[in-house]
Amino acid sequence: MDNISSIAQSPNKNKEIYFTKIIVDITENYINGNYEQAIKLAEEALKESENTYGFSNPTTASYIGNLAELHRAQGNYIKAERLYRRLIQINVKNLATGNVDFVNTINNIALFYFLIGEGKESEHLFKLVLSTFEKNDGKEVTKLIASLNNLAEFYRVANLNTETEFLLKKALLKWEQEE
Repeated sequence: MDNISSIAQSPNKNKEIYFTKIIVDITENYINGNYEQAIKLAEEALKESENTYGFSNPTTASYIGNLAELHRAQGNYIKAERLYRRLIQINVKNLATGNVDFVNTINNIALFYFLIGEGKESEHLFKLVLSTFEKNDGKEVTKLIASLNNLAEFYRVANLNTETEFLLKKALLKWEQEE
């Protein structure tokens, strides 16, 4: 750990080494069941990313997402949700610019809300993801179909059969058009 911290204090060239090493260390700790250490390292990486790249940078967003996922996996839903909300703010700004790279993150957050029973938040985010892919002129058809299915599953669980059927038919039509 001291070695990682000393690399972070070094000039910018060593920042890349630091970030690469810390991701490996986070992953190894998590795989080996050292969850508290993995979270501690992820928090350190996030702080360093904020200092290096800023609070709304895509790299920082990635560290926020990693930390949120660590908390979610450990059942720390309150901490995960706080980080996911921050991630939504960053990613919605990027979506507004037409950047669909952030759609997967929004979809993962929607799935998180679905998991914890936050229906309105989940539905809103699933719709945001779907509308982004629909506006993308068919460039990401597979992801569009997955988004249709995700929202359909949300409606199925909510017993909204008309909406479910409509979305599944739409997904099937898109799939048939791709063949």
